[in-house]
Order: sequence, then structure tokens, then C-alpha cells
Amino acid sequence: MSPLSNNSLFLRYHRNPLPEFFARGLPVTLSTDDPLQFHYTKEPLMEEYSIAAQAWKLSSCDMCELARNSVIMSGFPHEMKQYWLGVDYRVEGPAGNDITFTNVPDVRISFRYETLIDELQNIFRGDARVAEHQKSLRVSPSMTQSTARHDDSSTMVKLETNLSAAEVFPGQSSTF
Repeated sequence: MSPLSNNSLFLRYHRNPLPEFFARGLPVTLSTDDPLQFHYTKEPLMEEYSIAAQAWKLSSCDMCELARNSVIMSGFPHEMKQYWLGVDYRVEGPAGNDITFTNVPDVRISFRYETLIDELQNIFRGDARVAEHQKSLRVSPSMTQSTARHDDSSTMVKLETNLSAAEVFPGQSSTF
């Protein structure tokens, strides 16, 4: 999200949903949008982080989690992400967090991950039975149909989506 840009264009800073989304565990990030138009410093991303920290009273741990989310969601090459987050950054849950790189405590990563698994179980109402000792989630955005299924022979929840075939409104398809 780019709160400073949003604030200038259509959504006042105090009404921005980022802190609420973040508190609920959604993997949100801070970004810049048209830095020459909406920012006053040579470091627009640092400006976003500084203002967000002050306006929403974010802790240093919160800021590190936002930065970690940004790297994970970025288009940087795998090697660069490993350099910044550690070699196991793609492993789900706390096993994929290296606190010496991210400064995000394992307890926070564990809480976010367990909350996600719990929410998925609520959504699928028993179809997503995940063993406590083998929780893992795979998201495969290149699959051809939008389904969620659970294979009883394993403990893996698999989400398959294809945004290019998603229906925006019933009976009307759209290409993203």
C-alpha cells in the first residue's frame, strides 16, 4: 500500500486500512506511488515507513515484518531474497524465518502461520484438516481452475487459482 499517495488522492491517512489489515495478519507491505509527486525527500520509501510508524504507532518488530513481507512479495531474484531473508525463506511458518536476517521473532511468524491455517480450516469447514505436527500450505497461482481441496493421504492444503480465468461478476469473465 502507498498511504501517502492514497492520502493525497482519495483516502485520508487515518482511514487507510493498512493497520487493520496488518493487525488481522494479512501480508501487507508499504510502497511508494509516484514518488516525485507525493514525496518530499530523496528516500520516498523511508518516508512511507517513517510516517506509518508515527501515525499508526508501529513497533520496530512491526516495521521489520512489513519489510520482510515486501521482500517476499517483491520481484527480486531468489538469490537476492535468500541474501536478505536467509536460505529457507520459502519454507512456511517459523522454520522459514531466520531472525538474524529478518529481526522478526519466530513467535510472531508462528502466530501468523497458525492463524492462517485456522482461518483456512474455518473457510473450508473441515475439508482442510491439517495435522498439528505437519502444517504446510502451498499456493499455486498458475493452476487452471479455482479450487481448494484436501488430499486425505497427506496433510497438505492446496489452493489452486488462475486469475486470468476468474469471474469478476457471475457470468462475466475478465482477464487480469
